[in-house]
Amino acid sequence: MPSESVASFLDLAKSNRLLPADQVEDLSEREDVPNHSLAALCDFLLDRGSITPYQAERIRSGSGAELNFAGYPMLAEIGPCPGGVAYKALHPSLRTPIVLRRLRASWLAPADNVAAYVSRAQDACPVTHAHLAHLLDAGVFQEEPFVAFETFDGANLRTLVTDIGAMPAILAVGYGRQIALGLQAAHERGQVHGDVRPTNVLVGPLVPMAKPRADGTPRFRPGPTAVVKVLELGLVPRRPPAVDWIAADSTVEVDEVAYLAPERFSANAVEPAGDVYGLGATLYFLMTGRAPYLGATSAEVATAVAEGSFTPLESLRPDLGAYLIALVAGLMNLDSTTRPTTAEAVAALGVLVGIAPPSPPVKVEPPSPIVVPDDGAGGEDMAPLESVMGEADVTPLEVEPTDEREVDSTPVTLEGVPSEVGDFIAEPPAAPPGGWVVVPYQGEAAPAYSVPEYQPPAWSEEAPAFDHEAAAEDDSPPRPQPVEKGGKLWVWIGVGASLQVLAVLMWVYFFIQPGCSSTPDAPAKKPTPKKTK
Repeated sequence: MPSESVASFLDLAKSNRLLPADQVEDLSEREDVPNHSLAALCDFLLDRGSITPYQAERIRSGSGAELNFAGYPMLAEIGPCPGGVAYKALHPSLRTPIVLRRLRASWLAPADNVAAYVSRAQDACPVTHAHLAHLLDAGVFQEEPFVAFETFDGANLRTLVTDIGAMPAILAVGYGRQIALGLQAAHERGQVHGDVRPTNVLVGPLVPMAKPRADGTPRFRPGPTAVVKVLELGLVPRRPPAVDWIAADSTVEVDEVAYLAPERFSANAVEPAGDVYGLGATLYFLMTGRAPYLGATSAEVATAVAEGSFTPLESLRPDLGAYLIALVAGLMNLDSTTRPTTAEAVAALGVLVGIAPPSPPVKVEPPSPIVVPDDGAGGEDMAPLESVMGEADVTPLEVEPTDEREVDSTPVTLEGVPSEVGDFIAEPPAAPPGGWVVVPYQGEAAPAYSVPEYQPPAWSEEAPAFDHEAAAEDDSPPRPQPVEKGGKLWVWIGVGASLQVLAVLMWVYFFIQPGCSSTPDAPAKKPTPKKTK
């Protein structure tokens, strides 16, 4: 019988879905399970992989009830995240891994609140795209806001550039186009991101590099199938103008303001044009390894953004083409009204990677209705159609016959058919063709033979018509049909006769010979000895 602590844990594991219900029942009934102490049971489950080290540590410390938050069983702590702590958790019913964030309500102050934040997150949940991290859930549990979204195997772009350095132009443009595709899908659904920067864009899967980092940890580079996904859609809190925000909070990091659009420093409006600016600034970072505006503090960055003083891209990457440099400059234009849309950015970046922009749809004008003057004919017939569909587009016409001659409707025999109508009467059926002609084989050089084209007999109007009534009254036996000469019957008769003659000859040759008897059992006659004198 399990101890009280073990029994309490099993009940807790079943109610909080830490373990599947059938596994809990199995643990209660098996004899090899160490149920005398909770610590021994945790070691047993940990060795079997049924629980994680994080869960085992929380269970041993008596905090097992905290392993379920808002219905999600938590597996491990990932670490700090914007506004709180991120955990690896399980979907309650599917048992698939997800990322669960537990947020601080104070993180949303002073311009946002929990209700508005959760409402925006729930509105963003239905927006899905291949280059958007899918948000699964958002809510409040025990007065603590939380969000849940899909897991992703990879790292953010800032970490990747730290490992591999500035990217080749073709790779940076390819990733930039994927970011633009995700933002375009969000904008088309009425959603604005509000904080597009390298740390909010994930890339993966990654593969380890041969040379590790200075601290010994492995470095990574993109795998051959790596893609990017924009993170934080619907999860960015509303902030006051950046100047006021920085002045009120000294903990604001440089990375949080280095990619904000210039208009965000004087106003708190979040617009799609601000996402386009963040896209351009992210492209600048991918190809140079540094942010457009530099500063030791957030206030210094804010001043640089307001003055528009950043190092031109062509001075850092002279190998880039003029088209790409002009495109990045257009995305980062200080005037938000002159920036391209995300759809235009997708098309422009697609040209650089060899993807032709989509052709505009061809506008097809509907055909003009045919209007026929109404002379009064057919008005009564059109009345029902007009009452259902309105004025008719086409007025029916009365077709006059082109030939005014009248044709007699009485049955017409062949002799009495007028010449004008005779062409429409079919020819009488002709007799079937004769038999096939056998042609001897003459080798490969022999000319090709074909059956002569059948010529029907000439029609004679003087031929007597067949009397069907007389034939029906004739009760005489049917006359035998003559066999056509040269037909297949004579061929088979000749073959049979030849075989019979051959059989007779063979019988004579083998059985009727001098010295042979037709009776094989008769004794042979002894020769008479010759008398000698």
